[in-house]
Amino acid sequence: MSLSAPPLVPAPRRWPYAVAAALLALVSLVAIGEWLGWPFLRGPLQRVLTQQLERRVVFSEAGSVDHYPWAARDKQFRVRFIGGLRLNASHLEIAAPAWSTAAHLVRARDVELQLTYADLWRARRGERLRIERLQASALDAQLERLADGRASWQFAVVPVTAPLKPVVLPQWGSLQIDSGVLHYRDAPLRIDVQATLSLLGQAAADTATPGQRLQLGISGVVHGLPVKADAVAYGVLPWVAGDRPTEPVPVSVNGSMGRAQLSFLGTATDATRLSGLRGRYRLSGPSLAAVGDAVGLTLPTTAAFRMDGLLNVQGDTWRTVVSDATIGASHLNGAFVYEAGHHPPLLSGRLGGTRLL
Repeated sequence: MSLSAPPLVPAPRRWPYAVAAALLALVSLVAIGEWLGWPFLRGPLQRVLTQQLERRVVFSEAGSVDHYPWAARDKQFRVRFIGGLRLNASHLEIAAPAWSTAAHLVRARDVELQLTYADLWRARRGERLRIERLQASALDAQLERLADGRASWQFAVVPVTAPLKPVVLPQWGSLQIDSGVLHYRDAPLRIDVQATLSLLGQAAADTATPGQRLQLGISGVVHGLPVKADAVAYGVLPWVAGDRPTEPVPVSVNGSMGRAQLSFLGTATDATRLSGLRGRYRLSGPSLAAVGDAVGLTLPTTAAFRMDGLLNVQGDTWRTVVSDATIGASHLNGAFVYEAGHHPPLLSGRLGGTRLL
């Protein structure tokens, strides 16, 4: 009689269950983090952004709930990563660079920011940044550029010998600022202005959506001349729509620059560069030289004047038809073209009228 060993039973494979459990735990952790808004990432995110931007970034005010991240009233900070980057904060502050005299670069309340990863990837490759959504109940921005070209809104190191570049605004999907203050100082362009604004915009095909409007008040100095203006625009705002073609939106402006007074009622398709500006205006002042001072032209010294006309701006070319102009005792009319992109800038046209003194 012989005895044989019992057959070996293979040990159960436990690693698939361990992997499944680990994946389930990871998914649960991510789901809980997304649900809570990752409140414990506020400190690390502040430190990373501060290091990357070389500006101090803060998501909460001093004396707030910094030390109580799990308090029930801590609804200030939430960040989510699934489907894009979404940030909510009751307070956001980005400090000005060390060389700047400004108190800060940006300070905002009740901020909602949303970006897509595709837009971030394109911006990293050097393309114009697109922000899917930005909303704030209050915004205070202080922008500054020195004579050597250093600008507070540039986060990369730019050689002081590099040529000056124009300010390029981001593209927007949705933009809303209930109450804002912007202080802009630009030494190369001799600009020092402060603007108050209320802005609501949504990039949509319907340009007649109620509530889409920009209210803007400006005061300060441009090219050494005092400036004061109030403007209102309605419709899909060009800086919200980005590079997409937009329908002209109604625009009205009343203001002064130096000794010249201006009122304008018309439309614009790109108010950031004054392109596509069309409408009727009234211009007045103590002398035509006052208008020349405002636009950088040498015009003759005359008696007090007033003129009414039509304006059409496309790119660097300004066209106007002056239907009626009173300069002292003269009654004139004409049509003129001002080519700002010409070197040097060129003013040409036709002058006529019923009486010339």
